[in-house]
Amino acid sequence: MRKFIEKVIFSIISKIDSKDSKYKRKFIKNKYDIEIGKYTYGYSISSIARGTKIDAFCSIAPGVKIGSMNHPTNFISTNPFLYYSSRGFIDKDIEILQKEPVVIEDDVWLGANSIVLPGVKIGKGAIIGAGAVVTKNVQPYAVLRGYQLG
Repeated sequence: MRKFIEKVIFSIISKIDSKDSKYKRKFIKNKYDIEIGKYTYGYSISSIARGTKIDAFCSIAPGVKIGSMNHPTNFISTNPFLYYSSRGFIDKDIEILQKEPVVIEDDVWLGANSIVLPGVKIGKGAIIGAGAVVTKNVQPYAVLRGYQLG
């Protein structure tokens, strides 16, 4: 019931506030630990990892995923079946998430279905093409095409 009420509140705030609403941004920061700058639009909270910081005037196309979790590469398996107590192999959950925050500076355009991996910083004014997979930092005003890995 609580999640339903939070969804309703978020929906109402989204509809009645202007794009530069400090109330909507404050709600997102408090509830999801995601910072969204003024006039940034197009984002879907469900596709952005906690701790992400997105500055002002960014354009985010449909299907973009930002900072999703990585699988562990320093454990015996990349599959999490051995790391959750609910599976019966261990007594206490082992933290496997790699929680490196993503930082997206002002005036960045993220094209449709692009993916930004954890720990990446995208510089001011950069353009990330549709379908790009961003695996490392992007310099300010760089253009990253969808078929490039950067």
